Amino acid sequence: MSSENISPSSVPNTIVSITDSLTALGLRLTGISNSYEGETKEETEKLIKEVTNDPSVAVVIITQPIAQDNYSLIQFLSSTRDFPIFVEIPDIQGHQEGKQDRIRELIRRAVGIDLNA
Repeated sequence: MSSENISPSSVPNTIVSITDSLTALGLRLTGISNSYEGETKEETEKLIKEVTNDPSVAVVIITQPIAQDNYSLIQFLSSTRDFPIFVEIPDIQGHQEGKQDRIRELIRRAVGIDLNA
């Protein structure tokens, strides 16, 4: 797609989050007003589907446990759409060791090299 065909109103520009209630509170304090809370896999799956159907959403901040619970859905959405981009963050329990760094993977796919190699 040529940049001549993109109008500013057609480019997604909203950041949302799907997290547990404590993380949502922290994100709201930082200015992310579109913070959705989900505690069960069913709730978070529904929220992911809702926000990804909104064409204005560019980035979905999601906690690692929620991303893990909805891994297949997020992988499918990420491979079939340009937006939104899912960014995993630790929850109140902290970073989960052994989990792939989503941002690093996005950079590797876009650039074609692993920055830590």
